[in-house]
Amino acid sequence: AVGKGHKTHCHLSQLSDGERQKAMIARALAQSTPIIALDEPTAFLDAASRIGILLLLAKLARNEGKAILLSTHDVATTLQLADELWIATPDKHITAGCTEDLVLGGVLDGIFATSGARFNTLKGDFEVTLPTTTVATLECPEPELRHWTANALRRNGIAVAAAATITITAHSPHDFAIDGQSGITSMAQLCERLANLQPRTQQ
Repeated sequence: AVGKGHKTHCHLSQLSDGERQKAMIARALAQSTPIIALDEPTAFLDAASRIGILLLLAKLARNEGKAILLSTHDVATTLQLADELWIATPDKHITAGCTEDLVLGGVLDGIFATSGARFNTLKGDFEVTLPTTTVATLECPEPELRHWTANALRRNGIAVAAAATITITAHSPHDFAIDGQSGITSMAQLCERLANLQPRTQQ
């Protein structure tokens, strides 16, 4: 069921972390219980392995009618797969409900409100809140390029707003302009130019 039949005769010490987690899930399945409880089953796994484990658990829940209860800090993946969330809030209460109802109800917004992170409802994950020293308008029609350009700007202390004194234009990952001055051929070069530009802007 977990796709590791070819590892049947291997010792646990010969398995990778992800394979070992799947072996533990297989052991739980062999007990034929209606409920499987897992404590951080994706801890210490790389991104692909974390997703693989959670997809496997979702498949088992759907195909074999298992109730799978697990604790996890993998927020982004869990929100895509969990039918129901039980969230421990800062005031030590448990809030439970349909995943989407809790997200849209703002339950996740206040969980890390004082730790430099905020929940982004559109992305379905927590993001770092960084201090900003100036504001710029970002012109970029391509969503992926806009996202990563804005990410670079935030990391360098520049907030993105609709109207600002600085205008950054992103035509491609190798073609940027600041206030109409082109010739910037990489994100690294853009960040360097902006670092030199900010002190003059603050004055």
